[in-house]
Amino acid sequence: MPSDLATRVDGRFRDPGQSACPFCRSSHVKFLIAFPEDGVVASDCLSCGRRFFERQPSSVKRPSLPSARYALAVTSLLTIYLSFRPFSGWRPPPLSPLAFLSDPLSSITYGWDFAENLLWYSLVGFLVVLAVRPTLSRGAAFLLSVMGPSAFSLFVESVQAYLPSRTSQMADLVANALGAVIGATCATVVAPWLLSNRGIGGLRARWFARGAAGSLGLVVLGAWFITLGAPRTLLYGNGDIRVDLGLRAARLFPADVTIAGEALVTAINLIVLALLVRLITTNISPRRAIFLGLLIGSFAVRTSAFGLFWSMSAAFTWLSPGGAAGLAIGTLISLLLLGTRRSIPAGFSQLLLFVGVVAVNLIPPDPATWMKPRPARQFDLEPVSLLARAAEIAWPLVALAFIVWARCVAHADPERTGDSDV
Repeated sequence: MPSDLATRVDGRFRDPGQSACPFCRSSHVKFLIAFPEDGVVASDCLSCGRRFFERQPSSVKRPSLPSARYALAVTSLLTIYLSFRPFSGWRPPPLSPLAFLSDPLSSITYGWDFAENLLWYSLVGFLVVLAVRPTLSRGAAFLLSVMGPSAFSLFVESVQAYLPSRTSQMADLVANALGAVIGATCATVVAPWLLSNRGIGGLRARWFARGAAGSLGLVVLGAWFITLGAPRTLLYGNGDIRVDLGLRAARLFPADVTIAGEALVTAINLIVLALLVRLITTNISPRRAIFLGLLIGSFAVRTSAFGLFWSMSAAFTWLSPGGAAGLAIGTLISLLLLGTRRSIPAGFSQLLLFVGVVAVNLIPPDPATWMKPRPARQFDLEPVSLLARAAEIAWPLVALAFIVWARCVAHADPERTGDSDV
């Protein structure tokens, strides 16, 4: 690892054979992560709270990405949910559960369903490699990430034969297996870099809280991006259950009421995101840059989702006057909160989450999407739409549970989170 990196992150190399912190000389230190490609070990001093490095001994444990394992578990549960919904009407299949294996390959159609399965299982194969590396060798990780999802797909397709509302298809199995190969190949190529100090492993060690607090927090942030695909919600308006309850707007509201309401919802949820970033990042991390990166990424996801679910001409309709106003206000307040070193009152983020959920269900919806009939493509993309809607409903509860848990961890071990006062 370049020596100037230690200076940039306010770190220092510990002399070989030295057992104490190079800053305060305390021996109360904790191993953080190793970078075998760079020959460096990162550790935290539990006395002064600073991070330092030392040359890696050959016996030190190799790095991994716990976030990948958490994300793989969530992805697996979502796969089961999307594959077996509505979980009702089970009956014996008219033919063998594996009868679909005799379908000719020439009958495969390469439409939306094929593309969805391909992309989804590419993600699964990618996560499997990151979850098992470097415990398994590169070749073993590749084989597991191909054979595991493929066998799981075969199991899913055979079980779907017992559901009258689902069909087992050879096309799905081929798409899933091909997606697993693509994801495993990509992950095998980039895994050494991702786990090195120059990739995600290094950023994870320097910028985010160590242990489960940081890893689970990254998974919560990843789930936040999925919520942006819900086609009928206000901008960042998570927790909206009106569509799923079959409620409809009784009348049109004045334009100024709609604009003010959407601005409030957008600003509150952006501030919640900023507080979550502050909670899981270290004091030496570029918190504002991380937040702005998430913001820019959300623009791309939201635009892509609207173009996919509605039409390319409607790709930017999510940026309504109310959303733009809330975006400006929320971004300004968030950057101020992320830049201050003052403690934020405990429970502030939980309160905002609660207020945001109440507000998004009481404030007038966006008439541009609420009153608009669903185009045919939304029926073709129903699994994706269902996933996004389920994520936007569950995200506030998941985020609240994580914040409460992270605060408890912070009180027990203040060094494990970036800001224990959030």
